[in-house]
Amino acid sequence: MTVATDIRTLIQDGLTGEPTVYLQGLPALPDDAIAVQVSGGPPPILAMGPTVVERMTTFQVITRGPRGEGKAVEARMLAIHLLLQALGTTAVAGGDTYDKIIAVSEPFQVPGDGGERPIWVCNYEAWAPGP
Repeated sequence: MTVATDIRTLIQDGLTGEPTVYLQGLPALPDDAIAVQVSGGPPPILAMGPTVVERMTTFQVITRGPRGEGKAVEARMLAIHLLLQALGTTAVAGGDTYDKIIAVSEPFQVPGDGGERPIWVCNYEAWAPGP
């Protein structure tokens, strides 16, 4: 599995009754949606030559809701933020094991889309042992 699918699994398993979690961006519809978008990361950390010790991937979690529901979208983003921040070493069923997931920002609101739907975002790093 990929980092994006692993994070989607963690969100879906940790929160109930939330909208669909999409990968690599939000679709035009539905209004209520969550997305996990991988944004890169540095090369793997090596030790003693080509042995990979640890990998770090950066990603964003993006939440959106219907027009006029800004407080609900903010609350959803904060719930996801608390969920990811509370994880220690985490094994994802069918996926990788992560040493830690670290927020590199606090959740923040970005300008709404063309339909003025509220959007909240937070940036993270996912650290996994090599290879």
